[in-house]
Amino acid sequence: MRTTEINIQDVSEKRTVTRDDGRVIYEKIKDLWTDHDRISVDFMNLLVASVSFMDEAFGHLALEHSERELRSKLAFKNMSEFDRALLNDIIASRIRERLLKNREKPRSSKARLKLGVRISRGR
Repeated sequence: MRTTEINIQDVSEKRTVTRDDGRVIYEKIKDLWTDHDRISVDFMNLLVASVSFMDEAFGHLALEHSERELRSKLAFKNMSEFDRALLNDIIASRIRERLLKNREKPRSSKARLKLGVRISRGR
């Protein structure tokens, strides 16, 4: 299994606010997607708290890939509880958007994606 790690602080140089900032992370993940079985995203305990950044970096992946693919491919670590909750909400919203666009039935209106289950608190 080929795994790689993305360090948010190294890649974004601590710019984690705008959609343009998030696009840098999205492009990095997209470049690694096919050649790696797992992509671990390390937040290095940096508080992001930006919907724009999170949606651009990770939400758009949920428009392109199934929930199963996201769960098997992505892992997040050293992420604040707030950012984890924000990420889960964004991913769940984008999955619902993709399902509705493709006229698939969402699991339920109360369904919450627990993508954050794989998030570790440390090394």
